[in-house]
Amino acid sequence: MCDDQVEHARVLAALGRMAVRAQPRLFAIYGEYRKPAFEGDDELTFLSFGMDFPRQRQAVLWQPGETWVSDSAESVLERHQQWAEARLIWLDGYRTAHGPRRP
Repeated sequence: MCDDQVEHARVLAALGRMAVRAQPRLFAIYGEYRKPAFEGDDELTFLSFGMDFPRQRQAVLWQPGETWVSDSAESVLERHQQWAEARLIWLDGYRTAHGPRRP
């Protein structure tokens, strides 16, 4: 290996370690809206998935057609609880199709 390849491999290994250390916590927000969002809307239940980045004090939540950014998963939950019976579940440690998550 030449020096450039060695340096490239070193940088990639360091980035891989950083990705493991900084990985977000996965969560879901789910529940039922207290009333329809608009006239004619009869779907009251929702299920959204998110990533919480505690070191950066940010969370990202995705649901069909929308993406939210907040300070934390708990803040996202509080916001949803203003208009819905909402719950937060941490997905860390739950087994998925991709294998076990780290606790």
